[in-house]
Amino acid sequence: MDHLTAPGSSPYPALEESYCLCDVRNETDSLECDCGIEKEKKLEWRWDPDFYIPNNTSRRIIELNESRNEVKFHRNFSVGTAGIRGDQPLEGPNQYFWELKMIGPVYGTDMMVGFCFREFRLLSYLDQFVSLLGNDSHSWGYSYTGTINHEGNVKVFGSRFGQGSLIGVHLDLWKGQVSFYKNRVLQGIPFTGLRDTTVFPAVSSTAAHSGMRIASTYSFPTNLQYLCCESLRRNINPSHHVLEVVRMPPGLRAYLRRHLEWLLRPTVASGSSQFTTINS
Repeated sequence: MDHLTAPGSSPYPALEESYCLCDVRNETDSLECDCGIEKEKKLEWRWDPDFYIPNNTSRRIIELNESRNEVKFHRNFSVGTAGIRGDQPLEGPNQYFWELKMIGPVYGTDMMVGFCFREFRLLSYLDQFVSLLGNDSHSWGYSYTGTINHEGNVKVFGSRFGQGSLIGVHLDLWKGQVSFYKNRVLQGIPFTGLRDTTVFPAVSSTAAHSGMRIASTYSFPTNLQYLCCESLRRNINPSHHVLEVVRMPPGLRAYLRRHLEWLLRPTVASGSSQFTTINS
């Protein structure tokens, strides 16, 4: 069983942080999920099968589904920490965005979302409970406890997340910074100094019966079109969807919705009065 070591960690699954009900409803529930996860999406990367651990023991540490968009950790019980990364590198100076859904209980020493260098050892702590991502200079992590971690330095960052939460990551390898989102609400920019690096998306967990699903993956070149869209998002009230307040040709609107919806949609909770409109 997972023992508690991280500040703010909990032995009880967090259930109040769900983005939607699609993973907690019963078999007779006919509600449609509006988070988009149940719709077919072409993923640009999936979980790396090289991190699959054969289930020749009772521990069942890491399991992948057939399409490799879901990973489940410690299917019977947990005695340590396991991690996995994506199968494709993310290279500068491009823009990358991905979302992960917490499809199992979220609790214990730590469950983390982030990214790492190729050489980061994700399976080095199978018999120890640790906050894996960010415990050295080769990885960066956002913990379910609301903290961020890099080079072993743990800092208070954003809000906690739990079962059903949708965690977004925007990796800007042009500016060299990363932004994290919880349920599509911006939490902040905790890490910089990443310009023109090559990293892999990664997750880790100490919790028995935990799991994460890749909900969406996007990439886009850092070109004039992207920089214009970024400027629009920065200068329009963050509670507004850029595509709903800026007049543009229908074809351009459709193109941007397909490729940059993640950048142009609202970044604050509905009804938030934290921000005001700037130059809109």
